[in-house]
Amino acid sequence: MGDYTDIPRTSALLDDDLRGQIRGVFGKLTEDLTIVAIVDAAEEKSRELLSLLFDVETLGEHVSVQVYEKGENTQLQAEFDPDGRTPAMGLYQDGAYTGVAFYGVPGGKEMNSFVLGCYNVAGPGQPVDKWTQKKLTKLKKDSDMKIFVSLACHHCAATVIGAQHLAAMSLKLTATMIDANLYPDLVEKYKIERVPMVVINEEKTLLGEKSMEDLAAILE
Repeated sequence: MGDYTDIPRTSALLDDDLRGQIRGVFGKLTEDLTIVAIVDAAEEKSRELLSLLFDVETLGEHVSVQVYEKGENTQLQAEFDPDGRTPAMGLYQDGAYTGVAFYGVPGGKEMNSFVLGCYNVAGPGQPVDKWTQKKLTKLKKDSDMKIFVSLACHHCAATVIGAQHLAAMSLKLTATMIDANLYPDLVEKYKIERVPMVVINEEKTLLGEKSMEDLAAILE
């Protein structure tokens, strides 16, 4: 693990107003949260993610950051970044992966996804209706959700937030936000023409904004 002393400790993605908002949300966290990042420090986007994480780490006493270069910790990397895509990060509690991950830098509209992902994993979480909770108890198999987004998309964040909230609530689910603009090979592989697009278990494709309730019903 490098010392990354040349990485700015304040992120260009945040201003003082946004830091204040994040500090308010992180102040409501009730459990310790570890953000694990897989990076290639030679890449601009990895450096951008590191700067963001070093900044937000100072905004809540329950938040800590661990950074590994790609290939440095293969066992941990395999849990949420098996293909070694950089930059990537996963949310952990008590050393265990929570099922919530991000490929890319969650700036723009996806900043909400990142902050609420932390809140739903390590805080009281957003309210969830009983119907959705019941659907989660009926899940019979593990499911992986890849949510392809654009950082400027007005409909993507809601889909990411809903999918990752479900993952935070169920050990049977994982949900990864993927910035489609960073990974042209995935755009080609999944024939992505518009976002948001959700791919479930490499089999089922959902186009357009989907609510938590929509996803819970489909997963069941």
